[in-house]
Amino acid sequence: TNKARALSVIGKYTSQQGDISQEHDRYLATLYAEGVLIFVDTPAFYSLLDRADANHVAASERWRRLVADDVELVTSNYILVETTALVQGRLGMAAARDFHEDIMPLLTVYWVDSRAVKT
Repeated sequence: TNKARALSVIGKYTSQQGDISQEHDRYLATLYAEGVLIFVDTPAFYSLLDRADANHVAASERWRRLVADDVELVTSNYILVETTALVQGRLGMAAARDFHEDIMPLLTVYWVDSRAVKT
């Protein structure tokens, strides 16, 4: 299932390049409750995949709970591009593929385009 695949890639990779977020909790499920819509940003995705990241354990525990409880996880197309570039650069192509094939199917993606951005 999509849930099982999304859980199977947690902590599969190690970058040895240090953490990308000191404030991880504000990115993933700071306000967790049934029916809450959670916006997931790049640091949370990265912490899930990199077992050497200082926030990996907390991110993994929250991710498992959110997935199990069918909480709607949302992100934007910009975050997907940023996360893909970071994951591929630090963890390699296999990690980027796992992100796309195993984690992305669980997300609702909001597309940011010229209609969404007011100048």
